[in-house]
Amino acid sequence: MKNRILVAILPVLACFAFLPGAQAQVCQDGCDAGLFNAFQGTDALKSGASIGVGNAAFGWRALFFNDGNFNTGIGGGALALTTSGANNTAVGAAALLLNITGNDNVAVGTDALVNSSGNDNVAVGEFAGSALLVANNVIAIGTNVSGELSDSTYIANIAGASIDLLTASAVGVDADGKLGTVGVDAAGNKVPLSSLFSGQRQAMLNRKVQELQNQVEVLTAQLKEQAAQIQRVSAQLEVRKPATKVVVNKP
Repeated sequence: MKNRILVAILPVLACFAFLPGAQAQVCQDGCDAGLFNAFQGTDALKSGASIGVGNAAFGWRALFFNDGNFNTGIGGGALALTTSGANNTAVGAAALLLNITGNDNVAVGTDALVNSSGNDNVAVGEFAGSALLVANNVIAIGTNVSGELSDSTYIANIAGASIDLLTASAVGVDADGKLGTVGVDAAGNKVPLSSLFSGQRQAMLNRKVQELQNQVEVLTAQLKEQAAQIQRVSAQLEVRKPATKVVVNKP
């Protein structure tokens, strides 16, 4: 996945070299008091278009095409292709690189949300949310956690992890790391995980109780056997006891 994304990104970055003014790149360092913008880095917030209001760009061509408002791009190429998108935060090289019109996104990590142009997405980690294109309201946490569907959450290092069944909450995770509280079978039937989970918990408690009962029965049998052995030994000792002899002292 990472290699395919890099192959797609490198030509985009290379195209910057042929943009107007690319041969005379300028290291920006300043602010626009009238529009409340701040910028630092080669061609940061500088494409010749309107640069919007309340933006901050730090890094090579961060927010290069921006004419949106209240965007923050920190890192080379961060939010580089964003035009009218607003209220986005990208921290990391090429974070939200291909975002054009998406709004209210947060990407933290190199290439986080690199392909996304959706809205209200959050990605934390290198290449986090890399599979998102136009999906909305997605949370992707962890390196290479791709994310795909709108209104979904993806977190690394959860699938396959062991948990305490007695104290765990009724939250499920599928093989892709997607979280949810409702299970869906192949026919599309939805089943609340709490009902399944409570049954499993009760079954586990029943097994524990049965195991304790079995242990009590074993101990009781052992105690009875030991008592019987003591009685047999006592009987044997009684039989072996020498008879009492009476000595008559004759004058």
